[in-house]
Amino acid sequence: MSPNPTSWPWHRTLFLLLALILACNQTIPTSPQPTETQILLGQVTEQDLARARSFGEELPDPEAWETNISITENRIAATWTHTAKSIVVYLDRRIYAEPYTEDTVARYYSRKNFREALLRDYEDVRLLGQCKRSKAKLRLYEFSAHVWEREYLVRYWVHFVDDTRIEDVVLAFPKDDKDTGEAIAQALFPALPHCR
Repeated sequence: MSPNPTSWPWHRTLFLLLALILACNQTIPTSPQPTETQILLGQVTEQDLARARSFGEELPDPEAWETNISITENRIAATWTHTAKSIVVYLDRRIYAEPYTEDTVARYYSRKNFREALLRDYEDVRLLGQCKRSKAKLRLYEFSAHVWEREYLVRYWVHFVDDTRIEDVVLAFPKDDKDTGEAIAQALFPALPHCR
């Protein structure tokens, strides 16, 4: 029995992608591992799915990106991988049954949770800065990290879509290709591409 592509777990796709990249001797970071401090029981809608599908259209050179989207009852995760440049963009839209709380948000995006859960596949994770655009309901956390002895810069945006939806977008790119990473950040979030 072959898996249904709309319910195939994103972590299996990511694992298979990483195995392929390692076999090709490429280095590329992994997507953050989702964890929860509040139960997700909301329902994915057609608008959520459309957002995930259209998000990758903002990436420069769209044909160069491999896309994987997984859907569960209360979450959409999508990964765009540019193997030649060792760049990953990851979107995770979580849908809650009830409005999330500030306490939940504070715990989920704590330094400890970034280190132990959200960015646990990276080594030497160091927070470089954080900033926000209140009107856009958008936060950005900037990190440096290492993957397989290569230094990466990681941009981690948090978009508070509404009171039951939070969307995380992660961009990880090699530090030695900062121009490409900056161009992608600008294309994805022109209102907040970095914390300068």
